[in-house]
Amino acid sequence: MSIDFKPDNLDEQIKNAEKLSEEYNVTLGIHNHGGRHWLGNTQALKWVFSKCSKRIGLSLDTAWAMHSQENAAKMIKEFRDRLYLLHLKDFTFQRNGGAEDVIFGTGGIDLKALKAALEEIDFKGAYIIEYEGQPENPVPVLIQCVKNIKEALY
Repeated sequence: MSIDFKPDNLDEQIKNAEKLSEEYNVTLGIHNHGGRHWLGNTQALKWVFSKCSKRIGLSLDTAWAMHSQENAAKMIKEFRDRLYLLHLKDFTFQRNGGAEDVIFGTGGIDLKALKAALEEIDFKGAYIIEYEGQPENPVPVLIQCVKNIKEALY
């Protein structure tokens, strides 16, 4: 399950999240959502993780990691003990800094580095594919995303 925290009352929010995590016997993964989001970078995530148990980890979004000017493969290795879910999404970036959702594997994601990092940590968590570029007809694009993922990561 992906979660988010606000910076104010963080300690209380963590305490509540850990209580619910234990009560329902689930791990929770922070979704690093973008360059402007306060939990989008490695430094902030390390600080939050220093305040909580491993019941709270990371739901790593590969595109938003790039948007935060982070390296998804390095984040995979950095948070290997807390990586519970991998959110496969890819972006290209315009000159003005805007991001465009693209078919996974056709944007800025370094697929070789991603595969190597996942193999290095022997990742056994869940994968989610996200593509929002063609909501009127997503099936053909998602089929291509799955094909690219199978070719690159398996």
